[in-house]
Amino acid sequence: MKFLHHFFKLFILLSFISLLISCSHHIVTESEKLYANATLRHRQFVENSNSVSVDEWKELIAQFQRVVNIDPDGKNADNALYAIGSCWLWMYETKSTPTLTYAIESFEKLVKRYPKSNLIPDTYWWLGYCYEKIENHEQAAKYYQNMLQSCQFP
Repeated sequence: MKFLHHFFKLFILLSFISLLISCSHHIVTESEKLYANATLRHRQFVENSNSVSVDEWKELIAQFQRVVNIDPDGKNADNALYAIGSCWLWMYETKSTPTLTYAIESFEKLVKRYPKSNLIPDTYWWLGYCYEKIENHEQAAKYYQNMLQSCQFP
């Protein structure tokens, strides 16, 4: 009988530990919440880009920047920098504001900080695009070439 009592206690303890471990995988960090909210706003802004003010874009950029600042090594940091570059590009395209240099800064930061990111080929393309728009064709060609080299073809 004593054996069953100890076995039952051990079973309860192991069940509790198992529950704690499984729950820990579902804990969402502050950075992940910020990123999820910012991503949702970004999608809404893109769908209605002509009605979004420059100040609203800048607020969104600040939200993505907080994601990077809070957890620079987090799983969404590279995505947040990419989104910042995207926001500057959307402002350039819809508001005719001179924001391409800011997009370039964001994309170059991404390449430097996260060279293994799966966003690198797309980032190189956008860098080429930005440099092409400001008529720096040499830099544009360099980044387009980097894009081709970073793509893995079968």
